[in-house]
Amino acid sequence: MITWKRWPSAEALLWLPLLTATALAPAVPKMMGLALLLAWLLAWVQARRQPASSSPPSAWRQALAAAALLIGLRLLAAAWHGDGLAERHWELKWLITSLALAVVLRRPGGPEWLLRHAATLWVGTLTAMASVGMTVALVVERGNLVTNAIPWANVMGLVAVALVAQALHSPTSRLRWCAGWGATCASVAIMASHTRGAYTAVVLTLLAWSWLLWQRVLHQARWGALLGVAALVFAMSSTPWMQEAVQHRWLQSVEEWRAVHQQAPTASETSVGARVLLWQHAWTAVQSEPWWGVGIEGRRALIRQWADLHDSATLRALGHVHHEYLHAWLDHGLAGLGVALAMVAVPLALAFRSRPMDPATRWTLVGWAVVVGVGGLTNVNTAHNYYTSGICLLWLLLAMLQLQPNLGRSAASPSLTDGQPRAAAAPRHDTM
Repeated sequence: MITWKRWPSAEALLWLPLLTATALAPAVPKMMGLALLLAWLLAWVQARRQPASSSPPSAWRQALAAAALLIGLRLLAAAWHGDGLAERHWELKWLITSLALAVVLRRPGGPEWLLRHAATLWVGTLTAMASVGMTVALVVERGNLVTNAIPWANVMGLVAVALVAQALHSPTSRLRWCAGWGATCASVAIMASHTRGAYTAVVLTLLAWSWLLWQRVLHQARWGALLGVAALVFAMSSTPWMQEAVQHRWLQSVEEWRAVHQQAPTASETSVGARVLLWQHAWTAVQSEPWWGVGIEGRRALIRQWADLHDSATLRALGHVHHEYLHAWLDHGLAGLGVALAMVAVPLALAFRSRPMDPATRWTLVGWAVVVGVGGLTNVNTAHNYYTSGICLLWLLLAMLQLQPNLGRSAASPSLTDGQPRAAAAPRHDTM
């Protein structure tokens, strides 16, 4: 007979739609927003069902507080300019996510089923997300992607580096194989999208495979099989679009850069040329208003002026300066610049200051800092809902599936287990 006590908890019931929506997000962008809402709801359910047993680690408290302070200052600057909240979805999402992170980290451990399967759920969900992304990118042309290709590929870059960290440091060979496949799929998706600003994740993936080849292939022949499969995937999907992604796109960038320096009349109508001109004008503009910026309407008016100056239809169609840091600085001065830099500084600070932290989580945070930092040099990714929802969602999933279980294990490790000392861990044999 089924009793009420045998029914799954509300927390357990939320996990299936959350992870399913996350996996499908590269094909259906609205799923990303749904997954983020479900992650927030899951944190709220945890807060209602489980009393807090500790405070978040000090490094997390300091990082989240500093980010919240910078966001508050930027919102003040936005209010000063009368900007409203139409373009502040990133800051508002991060404030809610910060509260959810604090809730999660105050409750280390979690249900027994989650502790057993957390690593599998994390790697499996990201691998499914990468596989869906690769399928979409190979089938659909760049201009017909489900959302803007640049933020889409940058989210895929975050997935790729998280899986690379798991491929290097997961405790079992099965998870390392799965993560390695997922990282390769995510890299293929990025290359197929022809998004140059996200190629950093591909480079990091290739560097990781090169390091594995150097370190382990001589001792474990099966590592060579993994690397061979990865190389085969790249080769099989390379013929038409790899030339487009690598040769044509990069050669095109070089030609467009030369046209800008030669002051060619059509330079402002190219992708690279328009960006360079925007960066030059934005740098001049921020020097005149470095403290509080010019506001959203002021930035739009400046872009129209620059477009008229160069008689450029391409510039006239743009709404931002295609540079995360200059854009934030131009809009809201030092407060805006501080928020943009915090996107890189916070994961780096947590990676090297937070204790305890397993190597996979540490290098995931480092990889995210690199991908976010480099991606912001050529685009304003936070202007896109898909990107901001993706970052917040990945942070919450990392906390729930990696940090929360590991904090619970660390809190229990110094104590006795069932009255007996905890047995030493068996030596790990890499048999991937």
